[in-house]
Amino acid sequence: MSRIRKHHDEDGTALLYTMIFLTLMVMAALTAVQFSSLEQRMSASYRTHQAAFIAAETALLEAERCVKGQNSCNDITNFASDCGNGLCFNGTDSTSIVSCRAGNARPWDNASLWTDTNKTIAATTLPAGTSARYIVEFLCYIPRALFGVTPNPANPSDWSRLYRVTVLASVDNLNSQVMLQSTYKR
Repeated sequence: MSRIRKHHDEDGTALLYTMIFLTLMVMAALTAVQFSSLEQRMSASYRTHQAAFIAAETALLEAERCVKGQNSCNDITNFASDCGNGLCFNGTDSTSIVSCRAGNARPWDNASLWTDTNKTIAATTLPAGTSARYIVEFLCYIPRALFGVTPNPANPSDWSRLYRVTVLASVDNLNSQVMLQSTYKR
């Protein structure tokens, strides 16, 4: 005679523990998927920002080359307070080493300036998928040698022109923009 033992006192606790464990595993998996999605978005945002930053640096170099070599960017008579053609001067007497005074305007703070193609210069040497515009501000004259020799106001070769270049770059069709500024002594 074999003995068959029946368990009549089972109350389903194993099933309850299994269901709780499965619920916790599903919640952990969903959390991991959510974190992974967040990391992907952060990575994409970082790449987009880097692309805009590279475009801004490229445009900044282009603007500095413009000041260094092209007549339109280094002819002081082309600079005006309205930033026509992207060339700004908000001071007084730009043609005189002695009486030139820089203004305190901040044209780059004006959002409408960046949408006006007559008041900015479009950069041409940019990575694909990016765009940038820049302005060049003439800030007056500074001594060519900052230490040692006292510059003679009557001698233009003792003086350098000081410019501020501001660039606004963006990745096309995305909301990533970078603004860079540099000063340039010529």
